[in-house]
Amino acid sequence: MNRKNKLLILLMAILLLTACSKESNKNSSQDLNNTENIEVETDKIKIQISNMSIDEKISQLLIIGIEGYELSQDEIDLIDKYNFSGFIFFDRNIETKEQFIGLINNIKTENKKNVHCFLCIDEEGGRVERLDKFFKAIPPMNEIGNKNNAELAFKVGTLLGEKLQTFGLNMNFAPVLDINSNPSNQVIGDRSFGNDPDVVARLGNELAKGISNQNIVAVGKHFPGHGDTETDSHYDLPVINKDLNDLEKLELKPFIYNINNGLRAIMVGHLFLPQISSEPSSLSNEIINDLLRKKLKFNGVVLSDDMTMGAIVDNYDIRDAILKFYLAGGDIALVCHDNSKIPDIIDYIKLALEKGTISETEINEKLYRILTLKNDYEINNDKIDYSMVDNHIEKINTEINNLNLEVE
Repeated sequence: MNRKNKLLILLMAILLLTACSKESNKNSSQDLNNTENIEVETDKIKIQISNMSIDEKISQLLIIGIEGYELSQDEIDLIDKYNFSGFIFFDRNIETKEQFIGLINNIKTENKKNVHCFLCIDEEGGRVERLDKFFKAIPPMNEIGNKNNAELAFKVGTLLGEKLQTFGLNMNFAPVLDINSNPSNQVIGDRSFGNDPDVVARLGNELAKGISNQNIVAVGKHFPGHGDTETDSHYDLPVINKDLNDLEKLELKPFIYNINNGLRAIMVGHLFLPQISSEPSSLSNEIINDLLRKKLKFNGVVLSDDMTMGAIVDNYDIRDAILKFYLAGGDIALVCHDNSKIPDIIDYIKLALEKGTISETEINEKLYRILTLKNDYEINNDKIDYSMVDNHIEKINTEINNLNLEVE
């Protein structure tokens, strides 16, 4: 090979190496940009938290009830002063379409300077349907469980999500992941998909996916399992005499399956498991931190059941109960009744913060989980368009009729 050819080959090799180096640098730059984008999103939430006052931070750990068909002046004052994570609605808040839409839109107007809020409801199907004034009945979940059809469960979840979306709601306290293992249990009963943990797990997850597919947050309940009780926690504290091994064989299976398949939020029930903890499950470090957070590796948002239920208020000062819930690893406490207690609750948590009983770091970690969920679901402050509601209701009712034919 003559010298001219050798020089030509050498020159081509140098050019090839230079091109590869440039492409490598380009790819590295793209990777860095992606990393930067992720860090920017993370930083936005951290910056948002850092700009919040203590009152705003603490009230973001609360979802509260509204007492009537419209906001009272006291409730407007509460919304103006604090920064609640959200609001929950019951039959007492729903009279007509126009009234309910007006209530939702008014809450959004009053809340406009705050973090956009969760607007929550229990819309399970069967006997727990708050929107039954407007929509035809969806069968109870035990009938869906009897069909054992994943596609059908997803369809039910989609319909539930569509119902909430019609009225601008964005969080549904469903699916029920309790196993109906005790025939004497009237509080769960037909709200459950049945007595087979695998059916409850799989169909519960399909229901949750259907709800989430409508951009509604699905909240699985009632951890660690309310199926094997005879007492209604609305009135008293149910006792479950089982240890962790017993729970792992039955009650925990639907929760484990759903955690491993994308469930973002879980509600903890008011249940007393004396073989595991000296506190009710909703106040228990062993149940929330040790079991749900560490053992089951759930990193999503943990909500309490209503802290004004008899199981709690007949046995605890509600302020102390809510503090215990936060210390045990919970994120959002529900106070569904008597919102006049809210300022005392917030002051009590502030005092615990000043004493060092709970740290601001712990509160910030809870806020990070909450705000990440709101960000991921694009929770917004958009008003409901009255003109579209009737068409949505008619369409959904047609779909529910078809569903009922399928279940028969």
